[in-house]
Amino acid sequence: MPLRTRNFLLCGVVETTSGMWASPTGANALLGESLTGPTPNVQLIETNEGTGSLDPQAPIVPGMYAEWSVDVYLKGSGAAGTPPDCGPFLKAAGYTEVITAAPIAAAAASAGTAKTLTLGTGFAATAQLYRGMPLTLATNPAAGATTFIWDYTVGKVASLTDTFNPVLDNTTTAALPANVAYYPGSGAIPTMSHGIYRDGIYYQMVGVAAAVSMEWNAGKPAKLKFKFTGFCIAKTDAAVPANPTLNTTRPPVWRAGAHTLNSVAAAVTQLTLDLGNNVVVPPNPNGLEGFDPAIITGRKQRGQIDPQEVLTATRNLYQAFRNQTLWPLHARMGATPGNRVALTVPQAQFLNETPTDQSGVVAVTVPFAPNGLDSASHILCFY
Repeated sequence: MPLRTRNFLLCGVVETTSGMWASPTGANALLGESLTGPTPNVQLIETNEGTGSLDPQAPIVPGMYAEWSVDVYLKGSGAAGTPPDCGPFLKAAGYTEVITAAPIAAAAASAGTAKTLTLGTGFAATAQLYRGMPLTLATNPAAGATTFIWDYTVGKVASLTDTFNPVLDNTTTAALPANVAYYPGSGAIPTMSHGIYRDGIYYQMVGVAAAVSMEWNAGKPAKLKFKFTGFCIAKTDAAVPANPTLNTTRPPVWRAGAHTLNSVAAAVTQLTLDLGNNVVVPPNPNGLEGFDPAIITGRKQRGQIDPQEVLTATRNLYQAFRNQTLWPLHARMGATPGNRVALTVPQAQFLNETPTDQSGVVAVTVPFAPNGLDSASHILCFY
């Protein structure tokens, strides 16, 4: 009987010891689509030994690793302050997880402007402590609003991803909802064990590291695109787990949300960001397959947006590009607590500007690089 492509399941868990099988089960399942692989990455050794014939001996199969990929919809866990099911996979891609399980209650600000707010009681005077996290505002603006912090000082001045009119002031109250934030890190990065089920075939993968990019499209859910590198320790027959633990929260759609440049709304068709991880498997004859577990040795973050053009009096992206002026870039989607997602790039450096046609509307394609190290480069927040 043919095996069916549709009947697959990916399970993954962080390893306690890198490269040692950590036994993922159906309780560690990840909803994903477009699974490819695992495909061995093997450099066959072609020999040129004398055989007394024009035909050589068969190639030698050396030590090898494998690669596979999956797309995952960007969504929350359904409970604010609880990590999403993609959390362990983000860690294997080099993200650091910060859980703020206890919200900060609403308190009056001491001062404000159109783009900043000096936060009040309950907020710590620690620089960048809340960068990339949400604020819920009330009283002024009268209808209430959600915004994000892209910069935070020891004086508790929060620079915001949105512009407010009337300007914010000491009548504005601000609360910080429970959230889980992820930002690129450069410390110890864990590896994972993956169990990949394909309708009766079961692959056991260890020492797994990840590369990841994200893609936001207007009017649609956003996606994470993972590419994994690791080692296959077994391919056997095993049924797909009968009752895997799947987070059935449906992903939010990028509508009635936000996309801002320099804290001003900007219409775009698409936003992409690639972490640009350099994943390697260091040679080591003591290791499985003659290599150590996969590691991330560097990053080169790059993104792209395609905003509709406006008059330069409103927004001059070309000038910002030419003068290397850094702007905050922000996107958010979702309306239900526990299933809202935001991306904040505190300082985006624009790398070019190419005019383009969006179905008769003038737009520009603008690649960018997050400027800053680790948590200063970008923050992905679930709230």
